[in-house]
Amino acid sequence: MSDDGNGRSFPVPSIGFLLLLALAVLLLADDIRLRRVAGERDEAAETAEVVPLDEPEKPPEPEHPSLLSDIEIRLLHKWGLEDPERELIADLRSHTELIPFDAVLGGTMFFSLVFVLPGYHAFALFEDGHIGGPMLLRFEVKDGAINWTVLHASLD
Repeated sequence: MSDDGNGRSFPVPSIGFLLLLALAVLLLADDIRLRRVAGERDEAAETAEVVPLDEPEKPPEPEHPSLLSDIEIRLLHKWGLEDPERELIADLRSHTELIPFDAVLGGTMFFSLVFVLPGYHAFALFEDGHIGGPMLLRFEVKDGAINWTVLHASLD
């Protein structure tokens, strides 16, 4: 609880709640951007000549839309990542030692959900099947090597 200076107290939201709120805002902004781009493509398609082509096989869709900007993706390519978001997610999932909590009841900690965020950050949910929580990390990439720094982690 916190005091507003007039003797009234109010609850202070947890960092986990604030992180989830920030993630929801980022996803909403990205969805709005994607809808705008899709609308522009639809307008262009109405005036374009249709030429049938054999479509190449598409890679599997990611778990969620990318939140990285084109500039960040180009920089990550330059720093040695061929498929930045997939490589970052896979690398983080392989580093469960970053989870600062021990598993309970014979479980094994793992990352159940990972979002790569703008500004060289990642948001992840971790769990062992019994306990879990959110984590905010920062990453650096140099010559294809990814280094992670835990900024915040808490148990729900």
